[in-house]
Amino acid sequence: MSENRMDPTSEEYALYCEENEDGWHRCYDETEQQFSDDVSASIAARDHDRFCHLAQDPGLQGILKNRSVYRFVRLIYAIYKNEAAGNVTPTILDQAESLDALISEVINKARFLLWRVEFAEDPDAVSQLIDMVLKQRISVYGISVLIDTGSINKEGMYQQVLGELQRLAGQA
Repeated sequence: MSENRMDPTSEEYALYCEENEDGWHRCYDETEQQFSDDVSASIAARDHDRFCHLAQDPGLQGILKNRSVYRFVRLIYAIYKNEAAGNVTPTILDQAESLDALISEVINKARFLLWRVEFAEDPDAVSQLIDMVLKQRISVYGISVLIDTGSINKEGMYQQVLGELQRLAGQA
């Protein structure tokens, strides 16, 4: 029986809705996994053009826009786009061998350290963040995007973090 002919208060209608919902979730989960696999493959192959194509695909955006993996890819894409415009090498896409590694070893570590700098009263937080930035070769563009997307006091964070990076660059 079609949805239009079912009593919306019936168990039959509830089961029909549940089945439809399960189908949508399976579809989204499969699409998300394939997207994640494709992005990881483009990162491992250092295929920046393929990564950009995947990150900008309007069909995928409609399906995945509320999924965390897609939001991470868009964040990484924003960093990469700025780095490419600034002729930065290596780029964020060269910092890991997979999407999962890039998220966990670079993006999230940097975000958590940025939050420690901003919110914790930890005198070592800035130096730990700077050490991580230098070790992971995160560009000024990368730190700027992470500050823009994850900090409340953006101006203060720019002064504190980018000021320290500029001070260190002046010493080199």
